[in-house]
Amino acid sequence: MMKIAIYLAVLFTLGLGFSVNLWAEVPVSPQQAAPQNSGAFDANPIKINSSGSRTDGWIANRADLDALLGSGATTDDFETFDVADGTPNSTDVNYMDETTIVDGQGPGLVNDGASYDAGGGVLQWNGKDYFGLPDKTILSNTNEVHTIDYDTPVEAMGIDLHAFSGSPHDAQVEIFDANGAFVDSLIVSLPTDASAVFVGYEFAAGIGSVVLFSQTVPWSPVMNDHTYGNMGAGSEPVPDIKANGQDNAVTVNYGSNLTVDISLDPGDEFGNNADWWVLADSPFSWYRYSLMSGLWVPGLAVTYQGTLNPIGPFTVFNGTGLPIGTYIFYFGVDMNMNGALDIGQLYSDSVTVIVQ
Repeated sequence: MMKIAIYLAVLFTLGLGFSVNLWAEVPVSPQQAAPQNSGAFDANPIKINSSGSRTDGWIANRADLDALLGSGATTDDFETFDVADGTPNSTDVNYMDETTIVDGQGPGLVNDGASYDAGGGVLQWNGKDYFGLPDKTILSNTNEVHTIDYDTPVEAMGIDLHAFSGSPHDAQVEIFDANGAFVDSLIVSLPTDASAVFVGYEFAAGIGSVVLFSQTVPWSPVMNDHTYGNMGAGSEPVPDIKANGQDNAVTVNYGSNLTVDISLDPGDEFGNNADWWVLADSPFSWYRYSLMSGLWVPGLAVTYQGTLNPIGPFTVFNGTGLPIGTYIFYFGVDMNMNGALDIGQLYSDSVTVIVQ
């Protein structure tokens, strides 16, 4: 079997990171055993039960919500209303959706999909820096209760809640289904420094409304960055691979540093099993990234087998000294977890690197 001696100087950025100068006499076409379930791709920031499916309940943080919803997310950030920094505007409305005109502004102050009801109070829009608030926000004034209704039920939602600086208090969040039946509730403490407390919920049967109320002050919790939607929204997995931060072909001089990063939005396939492939077509032969060792090894074999979770950016190469030539790095997932490359079920991305 033909062998080729090549020099690689690779700085691996896994763990603490270390530098290796490796003279490798490598076979052109061996099949290496595929590492399986080593855990480095299994960051899994989303709740998954033992069967690999999503679970109902509270969402820990905004990153988890974003991973669940992907391209299906809609966010009202309340930035479109003109209110001066450091000031509030107690408006002339107690209800708002995408059609509402508030004090002569609008429509389109919020997205089509959710409405905001101040009940017996009025909607107040707060300017940035009003009592320490980081951005424009809204609340129900003279009424401690605020209700968010969804035009159609959503599978997940999340919102940042604040207290005014110097006025810490507890807030209660209640979740209701599409028929108005109570689902769950949570009490959170809003700190005195006006920093955000994220509250999110996932409910596969559909959330119809969310009720927020303050327990000790006569206004609702301050609301910011309300995100909602349906998981995946029919989206396909989107693998991404970049060389030196670029999607397009990259040219580097011999001896210059090269970094290759991968990321994945699992879309509608979140939590489903798949073969993960990280490969490189070099001037010498095919190589694959070994997740178990953190090394590039010769041959075509699967990098990892397991559930699709959002990852990235995850560095698979960071070093200098690649021999002159053209390299194509690939990252893909195929939905038939059998250790074979199933082109018909493959979602992939590639980037070309030219070393001159």
